[in-house]
Amino acid sequence: MELNDDVAAYLALACARADDLEAVPTMPELSVVCFRHLPGGTDAAAAMDPRALDAHQDRLAAALEASGDGWLSTTSLRGRTWLRAGVVNYLTTTADIDRLLARLRELAART
Repeated sequence: MELNDDVAAYLALACARADDLEAVPTMPELSVVCFRHLPGGTDAAAAMDPRALDAHQDRLAAALEASGDGWLSTTSLRGRTWLRAGVVNYLTTTADIDRLLARLRELAART
């Protein structure tokens, strides 16, 4: 659905505008976005051991699922671990994406 693609594009754009997130593709053609939380921001994450950053994504996905507030899969992309959001529900809104990112940031602060 076109609306799902728009919501996925919103997620990618929100990541592009934030220092603590990155997404690929930067402009999705479908409703799937792979993204990562960058603890401490882009520069701090770049200084991290890549395996530690991968483990952070796994912990974050597990914490989100355990919280009951959402679910994201993880995937390996370019040899690194990414969170993977597939927007498939036509009722999903940009406000849902904002809530998801806020919740991920809360969980990241605890993990």
